[in-house]
Amino acid sequence: MKTVSSVVTHVNNATRNKLRQCKVTMIGDSFLRGIRENVELSLSSKVGIFSMFKPGCDLNTLLETANNVSGSLTQKDVILICGGSNDFKIGKDGPVIEHIVEFIKTNNHTNIVLTNVPIIYDLSYYSQENKGIRSF
Repeated sequence: MKTVSSVVTHVNNATRNKLRQCKVTMIGDSFLRGIRENVELSLSSKVGIFSMFKPGCDLNTLLETANNVSGSLTQKDVILICGGSNDFKIGKDGPVIEHIVEFIKTNNHTNIVLTNVPIIYDLSYYSQENKGIRSF
């Protein structure tokens, strides 16, 4: 595990191996924490897994990061993006759909998985932020 200014990355041994079948790249905010281990247990040891999480960042920052790493991905690879809850803080409009659509159009050379925006568990289910997330 490597930590750089609140950015945490994980790389398994198959990612470094040139004989890997495909690569799974997971980018997200703090909700991504712990998911890499479960995914790694479910997949073949020949699948390279790279994960990066940036606690507290918004979806546009995640999409910019995903754009930076997607250039090395192929049609066999997968990029998973998990985030967007921080875009629903009071005073923000929520994730901008246009940025998501642009990311998908720009990266049509690989497989993209966008998760649902996770609710904020340390706030009430009926909080303004979680109401915005549920209606998104």
